Amino acid sequence: MEKTQYSALIECMRNHHLLKEYNPDKYLELLTKYDLNDTDYFSIPLPFEDQSYIENSVEKSFTLSRLLVNKRINEQYPFFEEFCLGIKDFFGFHSDDHLVQDLRDNKELGVIIFNSGTDYSLLGKLNTSEKIGKSNYTITRPVLIVPGNPNSVHISLWEKVNAKVPKEYSEQFGLPYHP
Repeated sequence: MEKTQYSALIECMRNHHLLKEYNPDKYLELLTKYDLNDTDYFSIPLPFEDQSYIENSVEKSFTLSRLLVNKRINEQYPFFEEFCLGIKDFFGFHSDDHLVQDLRDNKELGVIIFNSGTDYSLLGKLNTSEKIGKSNYTITRPVLIVPGNPNSVHISLWEKVNAKVPKEYSEQFGLPYHP
């Protein structure tokens, strides 16, 4: 990947409303390892590398999980990958693959990503863990990083809708429940 392309991704991470406390420069080396000129995929898994911190007894961690090739958002999964997603759904497993498929199915986000003016976007996860009383609650929220659209209303809404909020937490604090 060229320096200007990953620089745009890193700058977008700096400006993302959910990532103000994190150091995006940590991911520079990770991103430069990928030569994506001839890739046939929309989504490329990244090695697990997280950043964590604790503030006021709330633990937060962020992980980049996928590099997205913007021009390939409208291409469908090959049959085998679609079949594997169906099996995961049947058994109740939800992963980054589900988020990637949801991105592809979301027409508004597809247009934003495809027309971003950049070759790549990023998908990550933000985990927030908090102990309230005797219970521990963890909220997992996807983070979509699209250069040129760091704080788009459509992106923020998609991140919120796809957050995993435990039922007990949502009942106690009046938040929408997302299994």
